[in-house]
Amino acid sequence: MKKIILCFVKFFDEEKYADEFIKGNLFFRRLLDFKKIEEEHDGVRQDENEGIFAWFQPKGILMTLNIKNSLGEDFEKIEITEKDLAAPISMSSVEHNYYHVFCMYAVCITDFEKHCDTEEEKQSVFEELNREKTQK
Repeated sequence: MKKIILCFVKFFDEEKYADEFIKGNLFFRRLLDFKKIEEEHDGVRQDENEGIFAWFQPKGILMTLNIKNSLGEDFEKIEITEKDLAAPISMSSVEHNYYHVFCMYAVCITDFEKHCDTEEEKQSVFEELNREKTQK
């Protein structure tokens, strides 16, 4: 099912920051700062995909790593193919750690549309959704 963003939520450590936000003043942090918060608080507010700029699926992939020695000369070439991979590869750049970002949470719902004319129809839909939820 398709997810629909219902609303965005922003949390603040202090009320004065919320007041500034309401006035239109936005506070940005470097991506690295958010990653450090997650590390220090054992995954609180965690986003394991933070800063990823590309995903590569294993099927048909051929990746070549050119390893250089301390003099910058070619030392070894390693080829990675789909048989070497168990999952997609994510790519990120250290450079992105220094970009300033504004973080919010998205509250999502699944794509849902149902029209009910009677209370009985509403109750039936409600019961069906509850059955689906308990089956998952």
